[in-house]
Amino acid sequence: MKNQSSEPDSELRIDLNLPQKWGDISGEKLLPLARLFLRYQERPDFLTRCFILFSGWQVLRRREFVADYKLQYWFRKDKQKFHIPVDLFQTLVDELKFLSEKIELPAGNPQVKGYTACNHKLYNVTLETFLEAENFLKAFVATGKGIYLTKLFKTLYVKKRRMVLHRVTRYEKYAVFLWFSGVKNFMVSKYPYLFAEGSGAEADPEEAILNLLSALNDGKPHDNERIFRTHVHECFYELNYKIENAPKRK
Repeated sequence: MKNQSSEPDSELRIDLNLPQKWGDISGEKLLPLARLFLRYQERPDFLTRCFILFSGWQVLRRREFVADYKLQYWFRKDKQKFHIPVDLFQTLVDELKFLSEKIELPAGNPQVKGYTACNHKLYNVTLETFLEAENFLKAFVATGKGIYLTKLFKTLYVKKRRMVLHRVTRYEKYAVFLWFSGVKNFMVSKYPYLFAEGSGAEADPEEAILNLLSALNDGKPHDNERIFRTHVHECFYELNYKIENAPKRK
C-alpha cells in the first residue's frame, strides 16, 4: 500500500485486523454492525461497508483512478493517506463473506445502556427463558414484525434499577437478534444429538415443549415447573446424553 507523498514508490504499512469469523466480533461491534444489516444487507455494497467499519479506513475518493497502470482507490486511516488497487481491495472485502452466510456465536452480546444482559452463551438462562426467546426469534424471522424483536430483547435483558429510562433503538434490538441467532446455532452444535432429532419438519411448538418435558420429568409432570426453572444447558446436556446413549433400534 502506497502513501501520498513526494516519493510515490515509498511503501506504507497499514495495520488491518479484520474478523475471520463471527467469534472474532465483540458485543460492542455488534451494535454498529446491526445498523449496517438493517440498512444495507440487501444491497451489493453491504460487505464493503462492513469492511470500512472493521478496518477503520476512510474513503477519500469514491471513484477509482489510475496509478501505476492500475485502477486504485484512495483511503485514509488516522493521518495516513494511501491507495490500493481495486482488485486487491475486493479481495480484502471478500474476506468478510462469512457475514452473509450462517450466523455463528460472536465473542460477546451487545451491552445496552440501562439493561443487564444475560451470559453470552446462556449459562445463567433458564429453559423457560430460552424457549420464549426462541419462539420470538422464529416469529421475527417468519414475519419481520418489530414487536417480536422487542419481545426477544425484553426476554433476555433486564432493566437496571434507578437508571434513567433509555429508549432502546431498533438497531440495538437487532444486535441482540444477531447475537441470539448465533447462540442458537452454538447450542445446535454443542448438543448435536438433541437437535438432530428435529432435523426434519419442525413440530408444533407446544407439542415440542411437551415432548421435551416428557423426556426430562421421568413420568412426573408435577416436576415441569422445576424443569422450566432449570438452566437450559443442564436440560439440554441431559437430553443430549439420553439420546446419544439410547438403545439403537434394529
